[in-house]
Amino acid sequence: TLISQEGIMQSPATAYAVKLTGKRGVIVGGEIVAETEIVANTVGSNAAAAQTLLTVGDNPARRAEMNHLTEQLKNMTTELDKATKGMVVLKAAQDRGAALPPEKRELLGKLTRASLKLKNELKPVQDRLAQMTASEEETRKHHQAKISVVGTMYPGVKVAIRNAKRNIVEEMRYVTLTERNSEIKTSSFK
Repeated sequence: TLISQEGIMQSPATAYAVKLTGKRGVIVGGEIVAETEIVANTVGSNAAAAQTLLTVGDNPARRAEMNHLTEQLKNMTTELDKATKGMVVLKAAQDRGAALPPEKRELLGKLTRASLKLKNELKPVQDRLAQMTASEEETRKHHQAKISVVGTMYPGVKVAIRNAKRNIVEEMRYVTLTERNSEIKTSSFK
């Protein structure tokens, strides 16, 4: 959790939660990413300042790992499919009573070993991805991602809560933004 009495100006920040509770408590410019919540007195500026982006309900490291695991799983599945198809063709020729030439027997052995290796490597990747997905769902159930502004949120601020995005087009005061049904909802400050 990132807690500050002053604020964040034109800087990126990533944390579990961002709470700017001091007298100023301002976020102006930069990209702030929090897993559970962002609380500030003032967000954005009435002057033409650098773009302010707020993202809540996301963990960039977890998302990057999940993307990597998904890509790895896809590649491994493709390789396993190729090895399996090659084995089926060679075994079909062998079952028809044809003696496989030495290079085809060697290829069948390589494909069989590759298939076993991929099957062994596939399970831990699937398990880790399933564990991360379940953990993310559990977090979503028990922690409502939100952005709370004690004072003013100025037009021009861009917010994202989970999969919902919104550009702030008019000044808002004393608000809490949450996500429901892929839309950002506004309510009085909580």
